[in-house]
Amino acid sequence: MIASATKTKTKTKTKPKPKPRPRPRPRPTHPSMTDAPSSLREAFLEIRELWDQASRKDLLNRYQIGFLIDEAMSDRNKYGEEVVVRLAAMLDASSDVLYGCRRIAQTWELYEIQCLRKRMTVHGRRIAFTHLVLIASVMAPKERKRLIDEFFSKDLTVRELTERVRQFTGKPKRPDRIRPGTPSAGLNAMQRIAESYVEKCTVWREVVFDVIEEAITTERDITHLEAMRETKKSQELIKERVEQNIERLDKCIRFANEVREETRKANHLPKDPTPARPSVTKRRAKTRTPANT
Repeated sequence: MIASATKTKTKTKTKPKPKPRPRPRPRPTHPSMTDAPSSLREAFLEIRELWDQASRKDLLNRYQIGFLIDEAMSDRNKYGEEVVVRLAAMLDASSDVLYGCRRIAQTWELYEIQCLRKRMTVHGRRIAFTHLVLIASVMAPKERKRLIDEFFSKDLTVRELTERVRQFTGKPKRPDRIRPGTPSAGLNAMQRIAESYVEKCTVWREVVFDVIEEAITTERDITHLEAMRETKKSQELIKERVEQNIERLDKCIRFANEVREETRKANHLPKDPTPARPSVTKRRAKTRTPANT
């Protein structure tokens, strides 16, 4: 018998057709661009792309700067005192900007900054360094997240974001009430506030720190841990502002001393003029000689 060879048909697998990629959605523009000339809109789109690239790179650079500054300020034995003041002088930069970089690095992690810089508002804007510095002044993490979401959803300006931050931080809506009328009034207010704060620190040492330390050591109570972390951030913020004020005071005192020295040389005055003391005449007791008897 001759075996009949059965031919097996091999099925060729057909490759699935690639799905068409979804077209990217057009990036929204600001409402003020709707009535602008076409040439201005084209320039706006080109400038916005370059601006975003610079902002995204600048945000990461400022975060890294803040991380290095925070590391230097945490080890004063290694880096010395007045780290920010010296860096600002050497970099010819503002100490406020350097403190803002540090505040951002203390508030968010690097991956959070990378995620934030990719998001856009409803009008196609990205979050900037100034926005993050404002939001970082809010202590509660939930409130910070709420502000970030509101910034992207409502495309808040810096002024609008400042008002929202003021509502969260409890600052008065009318800052002119605490605005001193003259420099002398401002200096007096700074002295009064400093003296009041020193007195409160003495009370806090007894009422807060002593009680918490005893509760932790004896009862292993850590219920105040999260509140202490947030309070530490607020105290560090106060410390930054105080250091900035001291820096400005040193600068003004140095300028005033230079002006006084120039005036002294121009008028040929002594180096350290001291007021003339009134002459005091000593009264001598009269000694009576005994009469000759």
